Amino acid sequence: MDVLGIVNITVAAIAVTLSLVALNSTRRQQRFDAILRVEDFLLQEDVIHGRRLLYESSQRGELPTNQEDIHNMVRAITRFDSAAILVRSGLVPKRWMLETWHPALRDLHAGVLLIIDYQRRNWWTANPWPTLTKLIEEARRFKCQEVCCSSDLGEAQPRRRNGE
Repeated sequence: MDVLGIVNITVAAIAVTLSLVALNSTRRQQRFDAILRVEDFLLQEDVIHGRRLLYESSQRGELPTNQEDIHNMVRAITRFDSAAILVRSGLVPKRWMLETWHPALRDLHAGVLLIIDYQRRNWWTANPWPTLTKLIEEARRFKCQEVCCSSDLGEAQPRRRNGE
């Protein structure tokens, strides 16, 4: 092999390395952007309101009678389902989603089941959020090092958080 061949191989290897670095950087940026989008749409006022209604329904064991409240709850669940789909696709890291949102996901569990049952009885539909229900189950098993997982709060006692 001559010197020119070695130079060509070296240049090609450098080009491939730079392409991989650029691809990795782009992927990281896409994940970061997706995380910001998830944070943004899960913290919108209508989603917070729907989530609060779900928590209250979980505590009461029944849905509100006001149809608008039920629709707000469905909208909140749909936003969380969109986040779960982003997690499943790999755009949002599952570890980040569970670390950040596992208390909220756990608290949604009973309310989501009430809404699914409501839809089965009234709209004759199966669970429209299988991706979310799977993520909720993972959140219920998830343990972090923070006080939410190291204390005896559990799911039975309501948590009061700023903005929820």
